[in-house]
Amino acid sequence: MASQINNYIGKHMRTITTLLNIRDEISEQYGKTRLKDWSAKLSLAQEINKMSRAIEAYLGVDIDRTHDVPETLEDLKHWFDRIGLGWYFNVEVKEHGIPVTLIEETIAA
Repeated sequence: MASQINNYIGKHMRTITTLLNIRDEISEQYGKTRLKDWSAKLSLAQEINKMSRAIEAYLGVDIDRTHDVPETLEDLKHWFDRIGLGWYFNVEVKEHGIPVTLIEETIAA
């Protein structure tokens, strides 16, 4: 019986490890993809989020989108604004003609 339990646990650990490794590989590609290649970046973001959903489903836990990667240009824009890199986003949008409006910058008084 103990052997069967160990085999069962081992099988599931290998599966979850494989899913995590795949998501990590996609995340590395995402990190290396420049904003000028926004379409590819957003496509990778969708794949990362799909892998997160697969992991959550496999584990039987509630879906949590709190830490999802931005999947649209508007989401990406808000993310850059939220982390204080709106200036970088705006430079990239202007330089590469990315089809999204600029982040409004406010100057502290």
